[in-house]
Amino acid sequence: MPIEKGVETDPTFDPGADKGVATGSFPSGLSSVPIKLSFPDGSKRELDLVAGYFGVEQSAKDFSLSAAIGWSITERAPATPVMI
Repeated sequence: MPIEKGVETDPTFDPGADKGVATGSFPSGLSSVPIKLSFPDGSKRELDLVAGYFGVEQSAKDFSLSAAIGWSITERAPATPVMI
């Protein structure tokens, strides 16, 4: 199959995608684990430690792309999604 025609995808796996491999076909690249943080004053917070591939960064020197890998402490996600 010529490259310009792309690759047919199975719509049962990727609704709305008709050519190529959509980003929904890949895992997010992030992992998370709940943590409990205790402060010296006795207060506690339940947070998430998130680590993995956060994005892509480009070199100013040669314009090459590389994965932006890191970690973050975040607020716990709500049990019910919030519409904004």
